Amino acid sequence: MNSKIKGPRGVLVTLMALTFLLSGCSTDNQQSKVKQGTDSPAQNIEVEFKKEQNPILEKAVETYLNDRIDTLTKEDPSDPSQSKFYKSFSSYIVLGRNTDGDMMDYYIWLQQRQFELQGNTVVEGMAASIPAAMKIKKTGDRYEISSYQEAEDGNSWARSIKKMYPDEIAEKIMNEYGKKIDVYFPDVDMELKSEAENYFKSSLS
Repeated sequence: MNSKIKGPRGVLVTLMALTFLLSGCSTDNQQSKVKQGTDSPAQNIEVEFKKEQNPILEKAVETYLNDRIDTLTKEDPSDPSQSKFYKSFSSYIVLGRNTDGDMMDYYIWLQQRQFELQGNTVVEGMAASIPAAMKIKKTGDRYEISSYQEAEDGNSWARSIKKMYPDEIAEKIMNEYGKKIDVYFPDVDMELKSEAENYFKSSLS
């Protein structure tokens, strides 16, 4: 499996050109940074570490994450003719949130898998486990992601976590990252591969 795991040990395995593209994109250049955790009033922070209960918000976030990765895939110069056979699928838990009117600082732990259709077989490619943060605007029942930021790799990991997240969330993710993936994401590989198989089956039928 090709993988990209961002964490304190800086583990980074890249066997596809896609993961090389992703490694330099921890923050979207065309978007402003998420408001830092230290700027958020502590009394408004909800520490959660659980799945999103609002299906509309969850769908909006997952669509944004998948489209973002797929856009980078299509820009892969190694084999642009094959980009249509790639598709990303995501699962995440909410680490916490800070809501201020129609704006929300949204802190997540992301599991992302990208799949490739080879003949009639769905094959997993890139895999990522990434703490991230985003700013979201709510308009009626619609949610718009206005900025997105990922934790950095290696020696910069802990510093970036402390900068991105409020203290109570930063401390918890640093203590549990890499230790409780199976607790927070049971059967994530099976679930995302099933989504990929259903996607390719319906899109090619």
